[in-house]
Amino acid sequence: MAILAALSAAGIGLAQSSSGAEDHEPPASVQDIEKAVAFATAKSLASPTWRNAVVQSVVTGQQVDLEATAAQFGQSTLASNLDGANNEALALKGLPSSVGSLLVMRLADPAMATALKAGTLPLVAVPADDDSGTSSVVSYDTTGREVKLPRYTRPTQPVIMIDVDVAKAMAAGADLMNKTLVEGGHGTAAATDIGTADAIPTTKITEIRLNNDHDPWFKGNSEIYTIVGGVGKDNKAKATIVKMPYLNDEKHTYKPNQILIWWNNYKYNAVDAVMMEDDGDTNYLALAQEINKGLAGVTDKWTEYAPLVDNIMKAIPNKWWTDDPDHVEQWYTLQKNTTGQQNGASGNGWMKVVPFLVDEL
Repeated sequence: MAILAALSAAGIGLAQSSSGAEDHEPPASVQDIEKAVAFATAKSLASPTWRNAVVQSVVTGQQVDLEATAAQFGQSTLASNLDGANNEALALKGLPSSVGSLLVMRLADPAMATALKAGTLPLVAVPADDDSGTSSVVSYDTTGREVKLPRYTRPTQPVIMIDVDVAKAMAAGADLMNKTLVEGGHGTAAATDIGTADAIPTTKITEIRLNNDHDPWFKGNSEIYTIVGGVGKDNKAKATIVKMPYLNDEKHTYKPNQILIWWNNYKYNAVDAVMMEDDGDTNYLALAQEINKGLAGVTDKWTEYAPLVDNIMKAIPNKWWTDDPDHVEQWYTLQKNTTGQQNGASGNGWMKVVPFLVDEL
């Protein structure tokens, strides 16, 4: 596998050319890294002591930092090489090294814990990489043999998933995107930078619900964010990334009391919102740069409000729609006085909103 390493039985090691120099071909995607890590992790589980430590870590149902766990239980070579894999993942996601470790492992389904604790050897897998419904889930057993798992049927054998900590990445990525949009002239000021002595008009989400977050059995929690688009007071198209880390489950009503729109950023009494889902492969820097390019092509000679949903969606290249991020829903023409339940244009979700004044201290 041409990735950041030739894989040894115990971990991930940088490939050496015949001259002894490192043959370091960059991976094509975060999933390439996940597959390499899954292969190496699966083979490492041939060690009963280490396997027991992994089992005890994942049966809690929580995702676990793979590098930290390897270091904790004496897998120093694996931990050291996972650090290199993590650096590659950060680079592919456009994130700085200060974000830290992103590679995690988790049990694919809580129902698998009983068999895992009873001693059934697990498979180690990575999430399928497309939404077409055609790709199976790639996994490896402790000999390194590849095993294809069905996409829509939960396996009876325990499966440990290798994944990216999307919540951690999304938190840093959204901040990076907002910074990049501001630098490109198409972001909005933070609430603390709006600079008014008066109460600031906002729109607050009191309840929100999604019908489908697009995630089958092998995916972890969704990480939802919303791109709010409107016309700035400088007559330029603007976009703001709003993090929604609480939106984990479909068909569940959340009551976040979250501010979605700061109206002092906009020229007109109307904005649009595009909700997206990120599962792990997003390069946040590149995505923000593409949105900047797309919005730069929108005329700045605004004489009246015009929807920006289509401009935002067109600004995202086709490659972004294969798996990460997914388009979830969109809302047109949200206004200052909009209140009550607002159904999304795609019929996949709704939110209840109220006007809300934020007073300065």
